[in-house]
Amino acid sequence: MSTRTLSESIVKKTLKHLDWPKLEQHLSTLMLDQACARQLLDLLRRNGDLLLKRPDPVRRRGRDAFLANLEAHFLKHLGRDWACQVDELKVLGHHIEEGYAEILRSLSRTEAAKLAPEVQAASGLAWSAHAFDEMMRDFQADLARRRHVKLSHFRVRRRDGTSFNPDGALGNLINITTMTLLLLGHQQSWFDDEGFLVLPTSPEPTDDENEKMTATLALAASWRLWQRLEQRCRYFGGELISLGAPARQWVPKDAARAIKYELVTPEEAYDYYANERLTDQLARTYHGLLQNTNLETWASGIDGPLELPPKGYVSPEEGHSCISLSEVLGYFILDDQERPCGLRLVEWIRGYSTLQSLVGERYRTLGKKGLRHIVSRGELRSLLERVGLKNGTADIFIDQTSLRKASRDLFDQPLVRMRDGSLMIFGPAILYSEAGRVTLSAIGRQGEQLARKGKAFEKEVLRYFTSQGLAATAFRLKIEGEEFEYDVVVPWDDHLFVFECKNRTLSAHSPAAAYYFALEMKSAVNQVIRLANALRDHADAARNVSGIEVKDKIIVPCILNSLPYAETGARNGVYMTDVSLLKRFFHSSLEPATTKPRKSVTSLRPGEAHKPADFLAYLQEPPALKELIARTHHAPFYFDLGEQTAVAVTDIMDKDTPVMSMGRLFSAEYGFIQRGTSRSDLHKRRLVERQTVREADRKWRQAQSRIK
Repeated sequence: MSTRTLSESIVKKTLKHLDWPKLEQHLSTLMLDQACARQLLDLLRRNGDLLLKRPDPVRRRGRDAFLANLEAHFLKHLGRDWACQVDELKVLGHHIEEGYAEILRSLSRTEAAKLAPEVQAASGLAWSAHAFDEMMRDFQADLARRRHVKLSHFRVRRRDGTSFNPDGALGNLINITTMTLLLLGHQQSWFDDEGFLVLPTSPEPTDDENEKMTATLALAASWRLWQRLEQRCRYFGGELISLGAPARQWVPKDAARAIKYELVTPEEAYDYYANERLTDQLARTYHGLLQNTNLETWASGIDGPLELPPKGYVSPEEGHSCISLSEVLGYFILDDQERPCGLRLVEWIRGYSTLQSLVGERYRTLGKKGLRHIVSRGELRSLLERVGLKNGTADIFIDQTSLRKASRDLFDQPLVRMRDGSLMIFGPAILYSEAGRVTLSAIGRQGEQLARKGKAFEKEVLRYFTSQGLAATAFRLKIEGEEFEYDVVVPWDDHLFVFECKNRTLSAHSPAAAYYFALEMKSAVNQVIRLANALRDHADAARNVSGIEVKDKIIVPCILNSLPYAETGARNGVYMTDVSLLKRFFHSSLEPATTKPRKSVTSLRPGEAHKPADFLAYLQEPPALKELIARTHHAPFYFDLGEQTAVAVTDIMDKDTPVMSMGRLFSAEYGFIQRGTSRSDLHKRRLVERQTVREADRKWRQAQSRIK
């Protein structure tokens, strides 16, 4: 037998077409040992082509036959234990599919399901506009009452005593709306040949129609939550624990079963912290610019012709996005000519900023009626061309930001195609979004990285260390035909810091993207260990090339990320840090040094000279990351799949965040349903909202009984 390795691309193709003979042929060329079998099972677990979120009897039979053949193959070549693992994978898939099936069954029996599909879509959008408008009113009222605003960990306080996190509430609102539209799109075949969602036009829905949509919106939220849960389970492991129908406080009395998922891996946790720090960093940069620059005077608006930055800006927010994105990426994006997904970064930002300005003006003049702005494609193209998106880039931007079957959310794609050829700009998704952050998310969603700009990032890091008085350098070694490329090496007293620079986009809280980011970090750790070992083993060659005396130096391998991803401690002796943390450390010295003894990096006083020991302690426990970890914890939140199933999921959240339930998505967070003032009232409303979904499922089962 050959000792070829398993081909991930071949496996993916066979799974897409359920082509067992082709996979069997590929496996016959391998040494099918336990390591190869584990790799194959992991690929199958992560691959979404084996899951059926919607009824498809033909593909289901093909999928089950495919897995049965693989199980028989494992039984023959590896034994019963490995064959059982294929069966366990099949059981997990069926378990996940049962959750989706229960939601779809409940959706089909709601009062909203009796409405015309186009009315359901219009009502869902109307609900979102109403919820967004009320949330903004609460936000502005709270700001008017405050003397000081703390940028991080901010919660809007209502007069009735309830509060909400505006970022989290807006995220939930957009997620629910996105999933409602996509579910309707799948049910009604509203996707065109390119996968774009195309909505039919509809008159403004009535209050009665909006009220009937509440259960549909709740089930759309359940779909989104179940989807995130099963992706976490498939990518990071853990078990969907079935509890039958136990008497637990979070399980309704008439529920037939409960499901619990409790695993939160370190990879997920560090991914969460990185995304939260990015949001905080962008916000701080913006408010710093407001206070220290004439950012307001940069804005020219969108009424007249305008060139791309730095020659012109449509809004202060656009100027902020360009500067903050340059800071977090580690290079000046205004000079960058690369075109990730067909557009320069400044073109992405200009497009989003233009949509934001357009909808903002309509919201100011029309209120919530202006949040769903319909515009012809030609009119929007002309506007974008006028403000700098020329030579076909306007059409590229329109296509890249139009909602489609594979879209993550309306933040990235706030345009929705209409059947008459026009486009709807969905205001709640774009009005208060940060264009730089959304740009990174939209590019990362397509799997495209900014790694091609790695050299620019490395040059900026070298420049920065040099500005701190350290002789940083970059060089290559070639030892017996093997090359070793060093991005940044910093000799510092008796230490030698070896930095592997990474310029990867973050996950935007996507489990799949977080998994592949974690793989990239694992690969980077192995690479920098290889580089550090080469320096130790070939000190003379390193001195000849770089001029650095490596012998007797303490070599410290590090990963340096452009975006704010870092870890505490050291992984296999490798420290994980990022540019923002790096600059915080060196910027702590601003005043004349004192003679007070230094005990740790956290006691480093302004003006004191930095030492390698201080830096190592800082890398071990970065204060900014420790503060974020200290204010979060692992806690459960709850939601339902129709009437029959209650779900408890452990995730990371702020310690001040109340226990999350589906009711909070519709009452405590948004106020779309009438709010009370007491804890018992909130609990009652949660039960009412659950009952809406349960009642629909009960009616379906009664109808089935009559048919029988």
